[in-house]
Amino acid sequence: MSPKPTALKAMALSPMTLNPKVESSRTPQRGPSLKPLYRCAAPGSATATEALGWDPKRWARSAWRLGQVAGALLLVSACERKAEPTETEATTTETQPATPDAGAPTAGPPPQEAADDGDLPPVARGVSLPARDVLAVVNPKHRPAYDGPTGKVRGHVTMTGDPPSAMPVHEIPAECAGAREMFGVAYRQGMNRRVADVLVAVTGYDGYVPPLSDAVVVEGRDCAWSTRTVALTYGQRIDVVSKDRNTYVPELLGQPWPVQLLATPGRAPLPVSPLKVGQYMLIDAMRLYSKADVYVLAYPTAAVTGLDGSFEIDRIPPGKVTVNALLPITGAVTEQSITVEAGKTTEVELTLSFDAAAFDAEASKRAEAEEKLRSRKTP
Repeated sequence: MSPKPTALKAMALSPMTLNPKVESSRTPQRGPSLKPLYRCAAPGSATATEALGWDPKRWARSAWRLGQVAGALLLVSACERKAEPTETEATTTETQPATPDAGAPTAGPPPQEAADDGDLPPVARGVSLPARDVLAVVNPKHRPAYDGPTGKVRGHVTMTGDPPSAMPVHEIPAECAGAREMFGVAYRQGMNRRVADVLVAVTGYDGYVPPLSDAVVVEGRDCAWSTRTVALTYGQRIDVVSKDRNTYVPELLGQPWPVQLLATPGRAPLPVSPLKVGQYMLIDAMRLYSKADVYVLAYPTAAVTGLDGSFEIDRIPPGKVTVNALLPITGAVTEQSITVEAGKTTEVELTLSFDAAAFDAEASKRAEAEEKLRSRKTP
């Protein structure tokens, strides 16, 4: 049995293990780096705690001070230098409709031929990766899917401390009221200070629990994404859907992007496929203020809170587990150890705290550093 992991390690790692060389146990193990992929993390360069706790906090605090997410794009360009598109490629980028059902390319690398999977345990098949590659991360020992009795964890996340700091909205058009409400504050909260966009995960159980679907839907509505945090299980994709009259151009910072595709009103969902475990950022290339932190995890027992601050996570094998919570924009974390009983729902109330002065000071320092970086890169 390994030492008890911190909350962030527990959230980042599989309940069994991310590293095939490490023996499985009820306690999550240290695994590959989950440093945000849009910050050019080298494999193995950071622990999960550094990855999920430090970088998301620093990145999120500075993004608004830049006015646009151009600073993030500069970081990505430092990771991957792409050749200038040809005239034909440029035309394709500008006019390609989002019609994956009609044979258009998906937002990710070209599909691969599926290998003979035989009697492998089930995995999500939402991305163009062989099942064996997905299993190497989510279930390296190829344990059969858990089919015994399960329990459920349900509760709320509440904020204490200062109210959310105001964030600049001058880049958001006045007609995009929903986007101004979404991004006009450091964090979103509802009644009784219940917090939205919190990633909540249950870890530490014994058993392999596969995801139930191949995709997680993210809606574009009123010039913004429907959430500021997205949680996926490795092997799942994001389906982007336009729910109003606007067209959205999703891009996933953290991996090379072959072509820009459009999520248009009334059309089929546009698939966005992350190909590694880690943290990404989903942006809208037409509205650079609109972004969401994307966490690709090695397990499906996770949820993201809405404005009511509620979460519900089911299909949990009974026993002692850890409930972890992370608010990416502030880096606030908490955890609670509980016992899940078969056939029962365990109620959990989680609390995060916010220090506006510290948040604003860090944001200002980070903004100055990013501005200097941009100035050096400007011809």
